[in-house]
Order: sequence, then C-alpha cells, then structure tokens
Amino acid sequence: MIAITDEVYEHILYDGATHTRLATLPGMADRTLTISSLGKTFSVTGWKIGWALGTQPLVDGLNRAHQFITFAVSSPLQMAAATALNLPATYYEELQATYQGKRDYLLARCKRRVSKRSGRTAATSSWSTGEALRQRISRTTCSSRGG
Repeated sequence: MIAITDEVYEHILYDGATHTRLATLPGMADRTLTISSLGKTFSVTGWKIGWALGTQPLVDGLNRAHQFITFAVSSPLQMAAATALNLPATYYEELQATYQGKRDYLLARCKRRVSKRSGRTAATSSWSTGEALRQRISRTTCSSRGG
C-alpha cells in the first residue's frame, strides 16, 4: 500500500498541537508520497508552488503524471518561494499564534451569540457591525467543534 498525503496545513495548528508527517512513522518512509505547498502557510494560494517528497520511484511516478497536468511557474515566484522556505522558525510560531487567536476569537463569539433554530446552531443578528454583515452572520452556522 502507498500513502499519498496532503500536508499543506502542517504549520497551521491549534492548541499547541504538532504535525507528524506520515512518512516519519515506522514502516512508512518508503511507502509515502508527501505533497505540500506554499499556499496556506504563506497566504499565496494563487502562486501554485508546491513540492512532493518521497522515494525516487514514487517521485518519478508523480513526475510522469505531472508533466501532462501543468506547464510552468513564474521564475520570480520560485525565487520568492525559496526565500520564504528559508524564513526562521519564528515565522511559523507567529503564524500559529495568529491563526490560534483568530480561531479562538471566532469560537468565543459563536459560543456567546448562538441560538437554536430548526435543530441547528446559528449565530444571531445581534452583532455590532454593519447591517449587511450582521445579516450574513445570522445565516452562518457556527460549529461548536474544535473548542
């Protein structure tokens, strides 16, 4: 069995969680093709710059398929990608703290301002923001999962 993993969220974690690549688990290094990209971590999803890690036979197979799917990526974006991948660990720590803060803020607001409607949880319209946003939020379901 071969595992193909999409690990684009490896640096966007909450509550002190750490990411473990499947390929690092016992017996999985030779059977795992790990795929990732800059998109999520560096907020550049439009760049379409990614990579695959795995044994030579797995990467060769991916390359054979990939040659018929895409053409090329802009050279300046590739240079920017190389720079981004060499940022210090503090970048990833700050990224996690930023996402954690945003997630916690949203969950706190959802928990404070929810009401049961038709068997589902929906945010109420008592927000102190603009009317259009307030109406949109009132139609948005807030999930209590993850916190």
